[in-house]
Amino acid sequence: PVAIALLRRTRGWLKRFLASKQLEARERVEIGNVLNGIGDDRSGVGVDKDTKLPAMAWVPIPGNPALKLGDGLRGEPDPEFAEQNERWESKATLTVEAFYLSSYPVTVAQYRAFVEDGGYEQRSWWTQAGWSEVREKQKRSVPEDWDEQARLANHPVTGVSWHEAVAYSRWLTARLRESGQLKEGWIIRLPMEAEWEWAARGPKGTRWPWGDEWPKDAAYCNNRDADIGRTSAVGLFPWVSDWLVGKESELPSIPLQTDRLHDQSGNVWEWCATKWQGEYPLPNPNEWSDTYLSGDARRVLRGGSWGYGARVVRAACRSRDVPGIRFGILGFRCARVHS
Repeated sequence: PVAIALLRRTRGWLKRFLASKQLEARERVEIGNVLNGIGDDRSGVGVDKDTKLPAMAWVPIPGNPALKLGDGLRGEPDPEFAEQNERWESKATLTVEAFYLSSYPVTVAQYRAFVEDGGYEQRSWWTQAGWSEVREKQKRSVPEDWDEQARLANHPVTGVSWHEAVAYSRWLTARLRESGQLKEGWIIRLPMEAEWEWAARGPKGTRWPWGDEWPKDAAYCNNRDADIGRTSAVGLFPWVSDWLVGKESELPSIPLQTDRLHDQSGNVWEWCATKWQGEYPLPNPNEWSDTYLSGDARRVLRGGSWGYGARVVRAACRSRDVPGIRFGILGFRCARVHS
């Protein structure tokens, strides 16, 4: 009992330290490593001890009937970071319905639940192209570098292709329904590109989740400037977009609800459901239909990663790759959406 009490106090101290804005990036990494070693019990990082299913924390993101993104948000190209593929006509708007976004990227611990549940063996979770690529051609049953990743339970899972991220989301939808944690009419999926940027820029539409200015004397995220050189445990940096939970929310209250979206700048690139278009696209009305998910079209990536500078980890920065690619800088997070 004494040892258990001490362990709980230690976890509590470490989590309070992470909330401080006075720590250096390297100190944050060490705290994340210690939490990993003693068992990281932060909400949204691991799995439910009873169901063994991912226990994600969800941030309610309000809908927006007249959303502007990219350069269109400010009415003209960003004077410092003008990018051709972020073009968005100043009068163009789109509608995004209210949704939840997971507070963190999917962690190794949460992805392990999919692996151990035979997620790579069940055809129904996979698109035709995904099954052909991952199971028939490569005969894969785990992500890239899984043996090394397995030791880093509270880090974002990496080395997953878009196909694997889609299969995981379909699997999680089914398992959460079976356990009574997801009501009929709701699904877990990858976010649309528009949803991802709307969430990352926050209600004020800032360049980075914390604001319009890049810090000169501190590391606000795990990117190249922090000099970490690899993924870090999720949620180490308290500079995040400001979504207030329970404030006139259009969404029902659910367990593990929070107002903090972590790691949308840096750590890992995150797959979106959206097909890539060179100029900023209006989102497809249903980016999770079987038809839209089929094929090998390139898919959008957002967020930058630990290896990129300030320009690339902006909330508006866009990238893409083929859905079968997997690298140690590619991960994903999930959206919880009424279908």
